Formats: sequence, structure tokens, C-alpha cells
Amino acid sequence: MGENNNPEVRRLILVIPQASQPTPQHCSWGNDDDDDGDDDDDDDDDDDDNNNNSNNNDNNNTTTTQPKH
Repeated sequence: MGENNNPEVRRLILVIPQASQPTPQHCSWGNDDDDDGDDDDDDDDDDDDNNNNSNNNDNNNTTTTQPKH
């Protein structure tokens, strides 16, 4: 019955480290892994996003312009 109180068994339980979970770098927007100054994750989408935004600029300007009082 004294086996559960064995200090060696208790010590083995205490020294089990918890697994550390690294921060997933691939999930963050604007991640620059190679330190060259540009966002590595966004390179493929830049052209499409810019084209879509430029097509919508006229609509955005007319809808966001406040009327003069």
C-alpha cells in the first residue's frame, strides 16, 4: 500500500514537461520570413487585389463623399 507514496514515483510525475506549441508563422498576414521587406504571404494576391480595388475606386468615391451643407 505504500507504493503510491514512493518519492521517486512522485518525482517522475513532476518532471514531465508540457509540450510547447510554437506560434504558427504561416497563419499571420504580412509575414516576412526572409526579412527582405515585403510580405511573403501576400505576393501572389497583390495584382488581383490592386485591380479589383482600382475598379471600385469610382464607386467608393461617390458613396463615401459627404454632401456639402
